[in-house]
Amino acid sequence: AYSRSTVGIKDIINECLPLGRNVWWFATTYFLLLMASPFINALIQNLSKRKHAEMIVLMLLFWSILGVIPHISYGGSDLSFFVMIYVIGSYMRRYVAAGSAGKWITGCVCLLFIMMCCTILAQVLSVRFAILLGEKLHFVEKSSPLTIAAAITALMAALSMRPRHSRVINRIASGAFGIYLFTDHPLIRPILWTNIVHTQTQFYSKALPVLMIGSVFCVFFAALAVEMLRQVIIQKPVMLLIESTIYKAEFVSYVKKHISRDGWRTPLIR
Repeated sequence: AYSRSTVGIKDIINECLPLGRNVWWFATTYFLLLMASPFINALIQNLSKRKHAEMIVLMLLFWSILGVIPHISYGGSDLSFFVMIYVIGSYMRRYVAAGSAGKWITGCVCLLFIMMCCTILAQVLSVRFAILLGEKLHFVEKSSPLTIAAAITALMAALSMRPRHSRVINRIASGAFGIYLFTDHPLIRPILWTNIVHTQTQFYSKALPVLMIGSVFCVFFAALAVEMLRQVIIQKPVMLLIESTIYKAEFVSYVKKHISRDGWRTPLIR
């Protein structure tokens, strides 16, 4: 449990500067990627199809494929990994046709099955090969080539499907980022999953699959409710205030341009 003594000056600074202190690694890296995207786009636009593909192969080699070998780090940062994904996405957008959704779905399912088999096999072989100890989730990490391939096929399958509109899904999707920020916060995460959900106790239960799925759904929709309240109570008033301030500033600027010492330079309404 948390008490006042466990929250120090460093934690307060982290809360004031969450991105700079990498409180949320995904949000921090995504922000840095947005800052770097104009320069990455300029590089990509000057690459031929072949050079673009060679660049992807090189990035995959250093930041993904070498990482498959147990106990060998590929040496890349989260930002370098995001840049690799960005470059792969740009290649897909420029040169890969969506085609039939069926083949992409089949490919995604096959990759997920392979990932599951590799995970089980690593766990079984770790009994005889010490190098595999602690590596049972090695093939499903974000930098794994299998994970990247599965993500690509899932994306292409979604792009190949006929677009559909759902207000409920769009509403839930609008709160997904807020749910992540809330549930993955360093102070909230242990309280939520250890003190409230009691995941360590669930691990030894016979009903583990049911408890896992039920816990995730309960946490998701509870966090969604919190995010919806935040949007109504905090975000909406703040955005209205910002829009009102910008409107007033634009109006004052407009009036100053049309008023001289002798009066109106040009009429406001023609």
